[in-house]
Amino acid sequence: MQNKNTNHIVSIHNQIYNYLNNVRHKMNKPQFHHLTNILNGLINLSGTKSL
Repeated sequence: MQNKNTNHIVSIHNQIYNYLNNVRHKMNKPQFHHLTNILNGLINLSGTKSL
């Protein structure tokens, strides 16, 4: 079951979801939101990506 911080990620795998749940408790809310935004872009945008 997705939480409100990860429900905007359209295509989320169980392994990624489990990882996010593990690191969620070690980050503050803005840091976690930033991480989910980056993952969302990496998952849903096609083409070459660079961070």
